[in-house]
Amino acid sequence: MIARIWHGKTNANHATAYLGYLFQSGIPAYRATSGSKGAWVLRPLEGNMAHSLRFPFWDSREAIAAFTGSDPAIPRYYAEDEKYLLVATMPNGRPVRNGMSPQKLCVTAVESC
Repeated sequence: MIARIWHGKTNANHATAYLGYLFQSGIPAYRATSGSKGAWVLRPLEGNMAHSLRFPFWDSREAIAAFTGSDPAIPRYYAEDEKYLLVATMPNGRPVRNGMSPQKLCVTAVESC
């Protein structure tokens, strides 16, 4: 099994709305992709920021590519992500969207899907 890690940040006052949006967009897309083995969503709050950590699990690199497209190192985004996300990074610490920079990570609470 392969686990990927994705990290984004929203304003804390948008955390619940973003989680709801995630369960209408990204989580169903994970579930609909052949080779998906589920996902964990961690949503710790840190001051006025909310982290969104996603850990989707896959049975192969081919399954990841079926979800992300030709380059599995690049995350898949959805129409309203920019409405919520302030920062989005992959594990190498580099921003995955232009103009965003990595931030420190502090996990203090867990939610699962």
